[in-house]
Amino acid sequence: MTQWLGGPGVPLPQSGPIYPAQLFNAPPTFNTYTILLPVGGTIPIPAGEWIVQFGQATTAIEWYDAVSTQWLNVVTGPGGGDRISSDGFNMRVHQQGLVATGGSVTAAGSGYVQATTTITPSSGNSTWMPIISGKVGTITIDAGGTNYSKPPLVFFDSPPSPGVPAIGVAALSTGAVSSITLAAGIPGATAGGAGYLVAPNIAIVPDPFDPNINIITPARAHCVLTGAGTLTGVLLLNSGQTVGSVGSGYTLTVAGAGSSATAATIPVSGSWVAGANDIVVLVRC
Repeated sequence: MTQWLGGPGVPLPQSGPIYPAQLFNAPPTFNTYTILLPVGGTIPIPAGEWIVQFGQATTAIEWYDAVSTQWLNVVTGPGGGDRISSDGFNMRVHQQGLVATGGSVTAAGSGYVQATTTITPSSGNSTWMPIISGKVGTITIDAGGTNYSKPPLVFFDSPPSPGVPAIGVAALSTGAVSSITLAAGIPGATAGGAGYLVAPNIAIVPDPFDPNINIITPARAHCVLTGAGTLTGVLLLNSGQTVGSVGSGYTLTVAGAGSSATAATIPVSGSWVAGANDIVVLVRC
């Protein structure tokens, strides 16, 4: 039966491996709850429920997004301290000083082909993946529905991996959905997502706290794709080693059959911040 590991007069164990030896590609085994994480370093959070604490402002907890194939920040309080549930592989702690944490499209360009387009950093060994085409364009409201008192939630199908899902927000007019506006989502793509092969389905779901939920007539909408031959996504696959100095960073170059596309790191070159070796403490829940 599942039970808590501690309580009054029942202290947590102070030693023993928190990384069990497993099959190939399993997390490493360490006989400690305290880890010194170097600048730019990463370490997976072992399987289970943990309180994760750290000291540097540039240290962050990240989760692996299987759709975009990127590591994305988990929003925590300063120094961590939040309860994290991990399977041992898809949650990690990352000291983000002097490394890129994502990318952005700054100009879409034209005439690009997925197979021949590359993104190269001006220094360091980070790796990047461009996404060409497959962006949600015009959204048509087929039926506005009736009796909404709060804007409903909007869901788009996700693109195949690697890609970036579209996200959007609905607007109301006299109780009906009048429009859906696309918004920028996770790092890597502009509004509309990236990497769609076919136009995604759109689900419009009433806000569960809408007082009119029992009398709402659902709205319906569909969309088309746009951005053929343009750079729609910039995915950071590996942040690599620390590069440059405070405020410098590096730039990205887009190359391929097309022209005029540009991309930038997050943080942008010229605004990178320093990090420092950090002590990470894992407390089992």
